[in-house]
Amino acid sequence: MNSESKKSETLEIRISHEGKAALQTKARSDRRTVSDVIRDMISAYLSGEHDVEQTSTMGAVAGRTRNPIRVWAAVISAVLVMCAIAVAFVRPAGYAQELSVQLDGVFMPSREAIHTFGSDVDVDYGKPYDIVIGDDDSFKISLEVQHQQSGGQGVLLAFRIIHKTGGEPVLLAEPIVEVDFDVPARVEFTDPDGGFYGFTARAISG
Repeated sequence: MNSESKKSETLEIRISHEGKAALQTKARSDRRTVSDVIRDMISAYLSGEHDVEQTSTMGAVAGRTRNPIRVWAAVISAVLVMCAIAVAFVRPAGYAQELSVQLDGVFMPSREAIHTFGSDVDVDYGKPYDIVIGDDDSFKISLEVQHQQSGGQGVLLAFRIIHKTGGEPVLLAEPIVEVDFDVPARVEFTDPDGGFYGFTARAISG
């Protein structure tokens, strides 16, 4: 695989939580990123280095059974598992395999009503997440993380702040913030009644 080629494609599959955690732990112990590990596996697979391992797997299976259908089924399953692990965490350069968003702030619709909050949410790109605020769940922050259209190293955080009154929910604001990883961004606004809403958002790459 040409290391100079532009990494612009994303491949995603589902694997078990245990497998994902084990891979992350092993990569950290080797002082490597998950992306580096997976890219090396893909390079080895494409260069044919997997043939030796595949042949060994075939021989081991063949030694246990003489049923050709079962032999080939086991071999194909082994290859698919290798491919599944290889593509599970591949993302474009600059994007995180693991991404969380931290929010810390205060909503003050009036001097008598003050809601402080702190949340740490694990997120995926393009999927909305709701964060409920207040003892009476009177406010909700809907968050969606998007790739930067400019191809930068950070992300876009799209928020919808909603006030759930006794009647229909009221949309207070829809700020969109472009942030670099691990760099805090501040969001503040007021409502027509003088209420103040402010929070700090930080996107953290794993």
